[in-house]
Amino acid sequence: MKKIFTSLCAVVLLGSGMAQAMGPDIVNGSATNNFTMLSPANSTIGGSTDVTFTWDGTYRTTVVTDGTWNATLASPTPFFGFAWTAHHVNIYAPGTYVFNAGCAAGNASCGTGPNLALTVPAGKVGVHMLFDWNTSSNIDVVLLWDMNKSWAQNGTSSPFFTGTGSATTATVWNGVSLDVDADGFAGAKMVDGPFGLSPATAYSANFNVNGIAAATTPVAAPADLVPSNLATAVAPNAATSIAVTFSEAMDVASVQSAFTVDAGVNICTGIVASNSDKTFTCTHNALALSTIHIATISTGAKSAKGIPLASAVTWSFTTHFANDVVAPIISGALTPVNGAVNTLNTQPIAITFSEPMAGSTATAMTVAANGVAVTGVFQASNSNQTFTFVPTAGVLPNSSTIVVTVPAAGAVADGAGNPLAASPAWSFTTEVPASLVASGATLSVTGGNMVSTEPLSAASAQSTAAGFGKSPPSGVTFNNGFVKYKVNGVASGGAATIRIVFPRTITGKAFYKFKQSTGDYILLTVGGGPNQYLEVNATTIDLNVVDGGSLDDDGAANTIIVDPVGDADVVVGATASTLGVSGGGGGCAVDPSGKDASLLVALLASLGYVGWRRRRS
Repeated sequence: MKKIFTSLCAVVLLGSGMAQAMGPDIVNGSATNNFTMLSPANSTIGGSTDVTFTWDGTYRTTVVTDGTWNATLASPTPFFGFAWTAHHVNIYAPGTYVFNAGCAAGNASCGTGPNLALTVPAGKVGVHMLFDWNTSSNIDVVLLWDMNKSWAQNGTSSPFFTGTGSATTATVWNGVSLDVDADGFAGAKMVDGPFGLSPATAYSANFNVNGIAAATTPVAAPADLVPSNLATAVAPNAATSIAVTFSEAMDVASVQSAFTVDAGVNICTGIVASNSDKTFTCTHNALALSTIHIATISTGAKSAKGIPLASAVTWSFTTHFANDVVAPIISGALTPVNGAVNTLNTQPIAITFSEPMAGSTATAMTVAANGVAVTGVFQASNSNQTFTFVPTAGVLPNSSTIVVTVPAAGAVADGAGNPLAASPAWSFTTEVPASLVASGATLSVTGGNMVSTEPLSAASAQSTAAGFGKSPPSGVTFNNGFVKYKVNGVASGGAATIRIVFPRTITGKAFYKFKQSTGDYILLTVGGGPNQYLEVNATTIDLNVVDGGSLDDDGAANTIIVDPVGDADVVVGATASTLGVSGGGGGCAVDPSGKDASLLVALLASLGYVGWRRRRS
């Protein structure tokens, strides 16, 4: 890139007492990223801790020559008294790139000037940018970022600029600068401008940022091809689905150009994107009978982030010898059978049809528990003949009547568009566990000894509450009952951590406790402090119960904790405003006699409590 050079006297005077340099602009808008400038002798001569970085999420796979960019860099901090800017910043996917330093801005591949070579291995990210400083312009800089590591892990002995920021050599960055040119220093020595007059006097710029991720290559698994590879007797009708689903969102135009289905000629009249640009369907007229069709998506298809397929996706199928006018029927028994009772909540829901079905079949079928929709998906297998329901929670609700609806008209149809002949009657009930432990939960303790566990029914808890003129909170039901645990050996006035591992996903839910001494159901608070709880993972919580603390019914510092614990489900019509405290009062019982101690934790299977806790991504 053509340069206008300023005097070099300022460069040779770089020192720790000089002004800090500007840095890049970060994707989450936080100006806390790091810039470290290294001297030819591998010493830190300046930098900045107010670096920001923005990126549109795409990657380049060839050297940019059209003047475009996909990232920006900015900082308010001058460098040696002069403002500088970064422009034409581009993020590169794995590959090998050569940048020419003698080109006009925006074309790094004109073939003139010194070269900067950059090899980006798999799992890493490359960067090329241009800097303007003082009266010098278009100074080339390349970077190689490793993912989610600290400066101390970048494989060099180069020092790190800390400035006035809080980052240290142990701070982990989404992108940490590596040695690009194998000279043992972090970064790459500049080849032009006042910072790169000769290899012996060249400086290297390093940026360490958050808000960047390594590129992933899109794939299409065999199960994501419709019809399945080598399928036979495929309906030759115009309604037959020919589709592919990728592992991530794709660039629509590139897939539309790369997707063909060959039966002597390309039979696709169009390629339609759906499923957030992950699924692509070939639209077509009636297919030829008894004919092999070869579907291909070439490597011209790329992800929405700009990464092409590693290899072409190809599969084939053979059409039936006659037009399909026969409606599909249900083949074999439903699982579970209609009318089954007390089935395990882990029991798969599955249905098999007499022939391959259209992809719309999966979304047309529904599952409800006690009249409330159960979130999940029907997954196809067996060449689209068998569909199995996978609940989002991992299991079905206990103590529920499950109704599976399979419509006999419309979307539940075979590949030829023939709808299901008759809708089945299909319902069953799930078991009612005797207690939370019976439902599959486990309890353990740190800071004491788990003496015993015993069941406590939801009816018993409700009866206790009724004795105080109180009732459970509206909008929830305690389907799994409770378990009463007893812990001793707690230090007087100390804390015990009760860990509960549930047999189902609990991320994003809320928790309650029940006070047997007052009949109150109380919403617990989230936190790592005394008398709070923390979510350990998607199935586990830790309760921090303090002897004599706010969760202690008698308020005394004793050495024994006896509490019931259980989980709850939301019922039809419940809202966040109705799922609060029933009654009033304080905390968990810690009673040496075991008479009044009572902690009830209620897991609410609801998606609407963001006001209380944010669901993890």
